[in-house]
Amino acid sequence: MNGVDVGDENLLFPPRYYAKLLPVVMKHILAFFLVLTLPVTAAESYTIQLHRPSKPGAEFRVDLDGRMKTESKQKFGDTESGDTEQWQARLKGTVKIGKVNETGNPTELRITVDSFQLTEGKFTDEAVEKGGVLRARYVKDETEFEYLDVESGLGVPVREGNLKDALKLLFSLGGKTTDDKIFGTAQKQKVGSTWKIDPKSVAASAKEDKVIVDPKNVTGEMKITKAVKVAGADCLEMSGVFKVTGVKPPQRFPRNLRVVKSEMVGKFFTQLPVDLKAPRLHSRSEMAMEMEVNGPGGLRVSMRRQSTLIRKTMPLPAKP
Repeated sequence: MNGVDVGDENLLFPPRYYAKLLPVVMKHILAFFLVLTLPVTAAESYTIQLHRPSKPGAEFRVDLDGRMKTESKQKFGDTESGDTEQWQARLKGTVKIGKVNETGNPTELRITVDSFQLTEGKFTDEAVEKGGVLRARYVKDETEFEYLDVESGLGVPVREGNLKDALKLLFSLGGKTTDDKIFGTAQKQKVGSTWKIDPKSVAASAKEDKVIVDPKNVTGEMKITKAVKVAGADCLEMSGVFKVTGVKPPQRFPRNLRVVKSEMVGKFFTQLPVDLKAPRLHSRSEMAMEMEVNGPGGLRVSMRRQSTLIRKTMPLPAKP
């Protein structure tokens, strides 16, 4: 599963290191779009195609808002401590698809920034100045980001830290699994219809990131809530919810530590054009992951990570 695939029409998922377990889909309708209810009869059925393959050279205007909050607590005897870290990244600009894989998922993007703000606590900084260019590439199962000098084609890697984490939340590349395998359905569906997600496909996609998931521990459901018109396009509003318990992360814990709880819950929403060749226009995903670990002497450690990604995408006309 891919994390949010922005700038192209692909996956619903958030950041690869854990958002890949689910698609990136959403909940609020932003005032940016004029949304009108369409006259739809209960008898109308629609083909559900979540995956919209990317095409090299395609360009998109994007407006992205990503947020991350991590809370940790420790208790040992009568001593308790905790820490909270949170940030918000807001990016507006243009994304151009450079390369794609056999599935149609992008493996290289060029991002031209109009504005890119990173807020940490009470402080907000311009992460990249207006007109700056970033390059994202999928290399050896990882997404790497560079500050790009367009004339020379040379890039300087973005260092580890909140900026790189923010970019991983906003953009996700590569991967062989599509949302249709996990969250889709082969049967045509009507407004109000619901269907279950595929647990085996969730487990297979998680395995790409060396995360072990038992299909028996996966539950989730998709629903078409209504038909609407968004920016002149006929769309289906779709929402979903999922839960995965017993998640086994790739990190190995020392033998004297025992994981007693590890689960992930997600809520999502998207506006999917009825035209199967058109990209998704607006999406929102909310993810929460919780883990509890017990250690010797009554040590207890808990961690909760929450992420939100709101995406607005508008395809640009193809250049002659």
